[in-house]
Amino acid sequence: MPYSQGDIARITELIKEIESRKEHPNAAPTYKDVPALQEIDLIVNEQLPLQLFDRDMLEDGIGVMRYLGTSYEHMWRIPYAIRCYKRLLELQVELLSRFGENDENSKDDYYIALRARNYYGKDSCEDLARLAKKLLPEDKRKEVEKQILEDFRPLKHDPVELTPIYLSVIDEVERRMDTDEVKNMHHFQRSDVRRRLLREYGIEWRPVTLLNPGVRFD
Repeated sequence: MPYSQGDIARITELIKEIESRKEHPNAAPTYKDVPALQEIDLIVNEQLPLQLFDRDMLEDGIGVMRYLGTSYEHMWRIPYAIRCYKRLLELQVELLSRFGENDENSKDDYYIALRARNYYGKDSCEDLARLAKKLLPEDKRKEVEKQILEDFRPLKHDPVELTPIYLSVIDEVERRMDTDEVKNMHHFQRSDVRRRLLREYGIEWRPVTLLNPGVRFD
């Protein structure tokens, strides 16, 4: 069934709620925003299969999935971002195949989708490439793939961050870290606090500073 006006109003309300909590426009969402993000995600992804989307729903869904993906990425919930970015490309393919409209942000969206999949190690992302072949001219697609698959050299991150157990507790860990004392710490000290709290949940986590000894972190 299509989105109701109530669905659209609710998504708008939830996004305004998330944005209102930010200290500045470019700030990342926080653990406080997770229930709102999950509700938005549920509303959009209840509208399955894709064939049930009309043109307006596809366009709205593209914008919402882009918002969800970037929000999760900025929070460093990478598995959630990966899922949202793939869904974003699928919606764009559907818009193009059924209505002949190519979203103007397809190239940038392919870039961020590939990047998210390559933070923790090289991934050729053949599933994303198949979608991109339907959306982008060959030269633009290959340009993005070179930027990520050949040239991208991210900092090392602990792959435990991709695991269900880590994702199940990180919101609570960040809630426990949400104190003036921790906020005023140097980021090395905050990493130590995060590591100690994660250990309480049986998770051995290594911060980016330990995994990248040759990099200077101010």
